[in-house]
Amino acid sequence: MTNMSTLDVILEKIHLRHDPRWRARGACVACVLELLDREDVSIVRKSAALADVLELLKIAGVVRGVFQQDKRVCLHFICTLMKMLKSVEDPAVLEQIIQVLVQLLLDLKEEHFVQYVLDELQTQLCKVAGGKRIPHLTFLGKLVDAVSFLAQMLTTTHLCVLECMCECMLNPDEALKSAVCYVFRGVWASEAALQSLPNTLRERVCVLLLHTLAHACSLQLTINCLGLLLLMLRRGEMVCFLMNQKQNPPSEQEEESQCTELSNQHCSLPLILKRLLLGGDECVQVVSVRCVSAVLTHSPSQYCAPFIQADLPEFLFERLSSNNEVLLWSVYGCLLLLCEDAAFFSQCHSIYGIVSLVRSLKAVLKLSNLEVQKKGLQLLTAILERQPTSVRLFPTVPGFVDIAEVVQGAVTSSCLRVATQAARAATALFRLHHQSSPVHFGELKRIVEALTSRCAELPSYITSQRRRCFPDSESGQSFRAGVFLIQALTCFQEACRLAEECATEASVKENTLATPDNQSEDTLESLCVCLLHCCDTAYIPAVTRLCERVPSPQALQLFFSVLSMQFSLSPSLMPPFATKLASSGFIRLAVEHKALLCSGNRHSSLNAACCGFLLKLCVCLLSQPHPVACNPQQDGEEVEYVLRECLPSLCCRVCDWPSVLLEVPEENQNTQFCLLHLLYLSLLHGDRLLPDGTVFSSVVNFVCVMQEQHDSLPPSVLKPALYLLAATQESNPDLDWAAVNSISKALSSTPLFFSPLSSTHPALLHFIFHYPALAERFGMKVLSNWLAGGLEPAACGENKQSCPDLEKNVESSVLLELLEKNPSTILSLLGVLCDDDTSVARQAVQVLRCYLQAGRSCSSAQAHLLKPALLKLLQRFTCDSEDNTVLGSLILEVLCLVQNNLPAQSNMDNTDFKLLYHVSNLVGKVKCNNSEFLLPALNYIYGCLTLCSPHTADRVVSMLLSNTSVMELLQVVLNLLSSPFSIISSSPLVCCCLLLLSSLITLQHTLSAQVHKSVSLELEIFVKVLTFHKRHTDNMVLVCVVRLVQALLDVDLSSPVVRVLECLRLQRPLQPVDGALHPLGFTGAISLVTALQSLLLQKQEMLLNASVNCLRSLTGFLHRRKPTIAQHVVCQPWNRFLLYSLLNSGENLALHPATLSLLTLLVHWSGGVTQWDSDVACVCEAAEKRGVKELRENTTRTLKLLLTECSAFSLSERLNMKVHSLLESLDQLPPTETNTKALVRVGSLSICPADFAGNSVISSTLVHRGFVVRSTVVRRSDRSVRKHRRRVRITGEGDGHGAEEPEGPGLISGFLAFEGLAAAAAAARVCSAVGVYVCLPLLAMLSVCTALLLAAITAVCSTDSDPHTHRHRHDSNLEIYKRLFETKRKDQLNALKNLVELNDVNQQYKIIDIMLKGLFKVLEDSRAVLVAANMQPDDPFPLDDKIKEAYSHVVENTAFFGDVALRFPRIVHHYYDRNAEWSGLLRWGLRFCNLTGVFTEGPHQHVLTLMSQELGITEKSPDFINPYRTERDDVLHTAEAFQKLLREEQKRRRKEEKRKEMRKGPRISRSRTEL
Repeated sequence: MTNMSTLDVILEKIHLRHDPRWRARGACVACVLELLDREDVSIVRKSAALADVLELLKIAGVVRGVFQQDKRVCLHFICTLMKMLKSVEDPAVLEQIIQVLVQLLLDLKEEHFVQYVLDELQTQLCKVAGGKRIPHLTFLGKLVDAVSFLAQMLTTTHLCVLECMCECMLNPDEALKSAVCYVFRGVWASEAALQSLPNTLRERVCVLLLHTLAHACSLQLTINCLGLLLLMLRRGEMVCFLMNQKQNPPSEQEEESQCTELSNQHCSLPLILKRLLLGGDECVQVVSVRCVSAVLTHSPSQYCAPFIQADLPEFLFERLSSNNEVLLWSVYGCLLLLCEDAAFFSQCHSIYGIVSLVRSLKAVLKLSNLEVQKKGLQLLTAILERQPTSVRLFPTVPGFVDIAEVVQGAVTSSCLRVATQAARAATALFRLHHQSSPVHFGELKRIVEALTSRCAELPSYITSQRRRCFPDSESGQSFRAGVFLIQALTCFQEACRLAEECATEASVKENTLATPDNQSEDTLESLCVCLLHCCDTAYIPAVTRLCERVPSPQALQLFFSVLSMQFSLSPSLMPPFATKLASSGFIRLAVEHKALLCSGNRHSSLNAACCGFLLKLCVCLLSQPHPVACNPQQDGEEVEYVLRECLPSLCCRVCDWPSVLLEVPEENQNTQFCLLHLLYLSLLHGDRLLPDGTVFSSVVNFVCVMQEQHDSLPPSVLKPALYLLAATQESNPDLDWAAVNSISKALSSTPLFFSPLSSTHPALLHFIFHYPALAERFGMKVLSNWLAGGLEPAACGENKQSCPDLEKNVESSVLLELLEKNPSTILSLLGVLCDDDTSVARQAVQVLRCYLQAGRSCSSAQAHLLKPALLKLLQRFTCDSEDNTVLGSLILEVLCLVQNNLPAQSNMDNTDFKLLYHVSNLVGKVKCNNSEFLLPALNYIYGCLTLCSPHTADRVVSMLLSNTSVMELLQVVLNLLSSPFSIISSSPLVCCCLLLLSSLITLQHTLSAQVHKSVSLELEIFVKVLTFHKRHTDNMVLVCVVRLVQALLDVDLSSPVVRVLECLRLQRPLQPVDGALHPLGFTGAISLVTALQSLLLQKQEMLLNASVNCLRSLTGFLHRRKPTIAQHVVCQPWNRFLLYSLLNSGENLALHPATLSLLTLLVHWSGGVTQWDSDVACVCEAAEKRGVKELRENTTRTLKLLLTECSAFSLSERLNMKVHSLLESLDQLPPTETNTKALVRVGSLSICPADFAGNSVISSTLVHRGFVVRSTVVRRSDRSVRKHRRRVRITGEGDGHGAEEPEGPGLISGFLAFEGLAAAAAAARVCSAVGVYVCLPLLAMLSVCTALLLAAITAVCSTDSDPHTHRHRHDSNLEIYKRLFETKRKDQLNALKNLVELNDVNQQYKIIDIMLKGLFKVLEDSRAVLVAANMQPDDPFPLDDKIKEAYSHVVENTAFFGDVALRFPRIVHHYYDRNAEWSGLLRWGLRFCNLTGVFTEGPHQHVLTLMSQELGITEKSPDFINPYRTERDDVLHTAEAFQKLLREEQKRRRKEEKRKEMRKGPRISRSRTEL
């Protein structure tokens, strides 16, 4: 029996006699041999033994090692296996035998064993007939595959085996034929064996193969035949023989007799393959198609015809419906070869299969196999490219839509190779004969957009060339992106060419597809617009990125060709596109790459593309209307001629252009002109090809040389040269006289119509006025052309342009900028004002108005230039053209504009007085209905009164009051007020007269000037206008009327300038009240008050201010005449309603300066704030809500006056806190810059804002009475702050009006009655508000602030002692103290800042010495108070005044000492380190401050921490740095320097003590020293 375990095959009966050496890995080889030889052993056991042998053979060297002991045993084993091939019928066992044989021969690696096997096979094949040969042939086939040299042995030494196999091919057994084909396949796979194979045998095998393949029925035979056929088709001679073999060759009679069924049958290879294509097996179809492709690969032109004649393309197109990717790829490749023959298209195979191809590509694009997609697109591209133009592939729209969708989908593929092939297909599709009828522009547009989108997704790094250092760069992403970009450009160029062809084909235009849904999309125009958009957004950025790396001539040639085509496709869109190209540097791009790649006659196509692009771009730029172009059409023709002639030969880089321009302009004159044009167009659109200095010097030299040699320059060349000089002048030195003279001659020699000055550019405008010689000769001409051209639309209009509208105009803004840079331009502008027509003159005035009004200051230099020129114009106007009021009004308007920008109290020189004299005389000569002339004249006179300084005011007033014509004119205008409806038509003139009269009244009263003629005025008419006719009267007239009434009230209705007539309602004899208020009377006064109050309710800006000012003057007038009436007016209930209405009309009106002034007036004259408590609280709440930092300057000032006025009276506790808190916030605001302009423009009227600004109560009253307020400070030696007093002395400096003290409670008198710090602080605020300055010592000021803080805390804590809220109030008190502590800290730091900035070290020493001694004395006293009261630092905030004072002294002095110690560490260390008592006090103070909570998480905690480390109280951290220590501390305050300083100070003290000792005897008074 045999043990059947793995690797243990032992015959138990015979194994004992076997030598152990035949045992290997548990298996006995001798037992296996005996088992295989014995016939009584079952086939199953033999199969098991073979399986174990196979396992042993898998272990390398095991079996070989056993058989090498005796090769006879090995040979016997091989013979046994060979015999089993013949005897065994079980296929599985046969397969095992074959595997064992093959593996054994491979393991033995000895040729004689192979030779022996081959001999045995030859013997067996010759002896065995029919199907018995199949195992041997199968074994031979696998052995040929396994042993490489066996095929060559067959073709050299064993040809009889091959001949025997040829005989087997005639056997009807297809399994036998399949095995034979498999062996032949191994022979044909060996190149060496095939070379030694005789041709006759080779051809015989080919014939037999064709016959076998033609009649094969089984799949296995077909596949093996096709496999052999594929190997045969690799050789060209085999292909030629097979393609020419059509009949069965009867070479031998015996073969023909044995295969009679094959005789005389047609077996052409194309037909055989066609039949196989018709089969249902896709594997056979794949191999068949590959066979066709293998044939065509050798010579498509030779072998395509037979396949086409056999209608093979038709069957291949049918196979495209399959889903097999391998089959599709093979069919695509085969068709791709077939379409190289013209018969493919002439026999309409392309038309037959295009639909199948498109359908197949739609399905393929959904698959993931990119190679199949690429191959299919290659086929589509080939068909589209080779299709004859006479035959359309897509005659209808649906077919074209289908292929367009395929191309779109392929272009958007993520694989760049597929997208590139799709772009090639799109390029072929963009041909006119492929378009449907009508043309579907919408689909074309979508293809372009899809291609553009894919192009925009390319990586930023693109290269179009393979580098040698990167051998595999072709597969790199950057290289594939570059290939795709070039193909995309080619496709885009073809799309542009198609659009051009469609534009020239009338039939295409007529057949344009347009449906209601896509009427605007499916047109040629929309396609052209799409092409331009895609070029702008995708291709330009992509190509520029490519050129930044490695310029590609092919890509650039396509790119510039595409850009050139855009100019013909969308001419209407080209101007902005050309401007964008020029501004983006495309002139430089074309020129540089042209010089880089086209020099030396290289890349002629690129050179032509660059020249074409530059020519079209320049012509388009020149054809655009531009300020520099004087005659665009003629300039364009001349420039186009120069460019067309010179661009092809221009191959120098931009950096070489200066040398070309410096050459003598004889031979290269046109080239120089060409360079100038290119430089000009580039710079004109913002691209600087060369540095400004290089351009400037080169052009200057060129102009000078040309002017010297030719005496003139062509206008088309002078224009760019002059512009280049103007645009680069700013960064270059000024031209010398010779260069300016050459330019002047060139401009003078140019005809007027062609001159560059006829239509200027901003840079040229600045250039002309940069040189006085050019400005004097051409300035007026340039400005006149500028105003006539750029401002022509405004000049033609009736209405004037406002300054904002004028500044938005480009031309106007340029002219305004020129005026700012070069004020002398104003003189030329004034020349335009007189020499040009009226429309241009008006525009000149508008520009001047905008220049002088829109935030631009008029300096003294500008005024010095303008005033003499305006005086000359006025003199000429007066003498020559008396009736020409238009010119006069324009001159006066300019004069007013100059005046409006002068600061207040300007010094008037002789020119100003002459101007005033001429203007006032002209006013007297003009009729009163000529408002166009009178209004600017009176504005100027009013401005002179407003702006004049005090020492010239008397002369101005006297000049005007002596002019009776002016006074008569004022009287006539005042008479107009008798009819209110007439005021509306001439309201600006009336307003100006009223303001002028108001100023004359005030200044005459102040200066006591002589009046030659007065005017009469009925005050009752004014009151009626304000009361009954205000609805029909312009608001500005009402404002001016109120201003005039205020001026009259300020002089108590008695002025030599105006004679106020008595009111008609006064009855004689006069009542005492009417007599006191004469000529106004009681009824008139009450009516005037009512009218002013009603005007306040209108809530109009200027009316509010004017009405409050007039109401203040009226109250003062009533108080001076009849105080009881004034008190009655102030206390009217109507005032409360008026305030309520104003305060509840919104936050803006509640905080309006007029509202605040009104409330201040009522509080002042009512004698207290009790009845206005709620109104003051409302104002405080509104101010807190908005925030004091958000308030305007005038609101802040008025609010401060109100709060100061209120603080002088007794207030409720809550309101008192609000008032004081707001006052402190207002005091901390930084000073704001006030507007120094004394005149502002309101429409056509000039007004003085100071006439309508809210005035303080005290200042207006004192100024009216002629008083001056002074403050005297008396310093006492007492340390108590409460003993400081401020004494205010009122000294009359006017006439008798100031002798009487005002009745009623006044603010100043109220201060005299107050005692304590609160009164002193309030007095200080009032004095500061009205312009009175108080000088207090630094330490006294700090003490006052400290006491004020304590007083505020006491006021908060003194009421409401409810025990339930006691703890809460303590916390609130601490928070209040912390806020007030911040204020105190600011004062301390400001005082210390002055000490730090003191450069005198001795003074610093003295001050710090005194300061430290006093500080620690206060600290010691405060500690005693707190210890005695058992006050702990973490206790609630104290309520007792003494404890509170000690508490604050400790906190504030400890923090202040920290500031001093950090800023003066050397001085402080000198004293502190030597005084142990100070150290103990400071440590106690630090602990106390840290526990109070005042410094916790506050901004001053770091001061205590740094001070502790600086003085060594706590250990210094490793990163400790004193941030306030300076180099001066380290250098000057060294130990040696400090000791020297101490010695000097000790000497000074000893001298001082000696002087004191010498000072004996009685003294008159004690000396006082101030810190």
